[in-house]
Amino acid sequence: MKAVSCGFHYLFSTVAEGQDGRVTVVDGVQRLSTFLRFLKDDLKLTSLGKEHPLNGKRFTDLPLHFKERIEDMQLTLYILDKSAPEAARLDILERVNSGIPLTRQQMRNALYDAPATRWLGEQSKSELFQSVTGGSLDPKMMRDREAINRFCAFKLLVSAEYASSDMDAFLAAALKKMNGLNTLDNLLISFTNGLKRNKKLFGRHAFRKSLIDAAVSKEAPRSVINISLFEVMMVGLSELSSEDFSVNSRDI
Repeated sequence: MKAVSCGFHYLFSTVAEGQDGRVTVVDGVQRLSTFLRFLKDDLKLTSLGKEHPLNGKRFTDLPLHFKERIEDMQLTLYILDKSAPEAARLDILERVNSGIPLTRQQMRNALYDAPATRWLGEQSKSELFQSVTGGSLDPKMMRDREAINRFCAFKLLVSAEYASSDMDAFLAAALKKMNGLNTLDNLLISFTNGLKRNKKLFGRHAFRKSLIDAAVSKEAPRSVINISLFEVMMVGLSELSSEDFSVNSRDI
């Protein structure tokens, strides 16, 4: 706000265009929110120095020429076109992000802010998911949501769609698929079954290579979650019927 009031018209933001034509702010949300709150008198200028005449002023307290300067400021938008390849959209977002470096999943969460990403968030916070994973997938970096996103991708999409080995495009395709479904109830049932069955069979060592040591000693230390094991065991066990799981659980 200090820079804007001094005539530096540098306020910009990056938005992503969705398939339905709507745009979502993916970088610059804090800047835009701060600017809007200042215009609404929710914030005041600070850290200008005790003797500065504008220190502590809200928007309505500013001299007229400062108000006009702020109101006439131009906003520059960088638009991530919906037709651009997924890898390119993520790379561009990674480059324009001026704050703390984002993980790929955090970028996807911003690009596909819709029912699918909200569903991932809800399931990552569920008591069952936290119990089976031991809360060891970093929620701040969205490692938990990425794991669930991977399950959804391998569950909903045919393997041919992963032929290029482009995981970013594969996970994005899953989110698009989820956003196009009328309901995610069936996916939730599969996800829940996968978690419950892995917990029943492997306990605290679910999705971890330490299961091998645990077979020898119950006190074996638990290793970190292996995402490949998570994908395989979640999808594999979720596709078994209740009867097949009951009959074959010992062999598994």
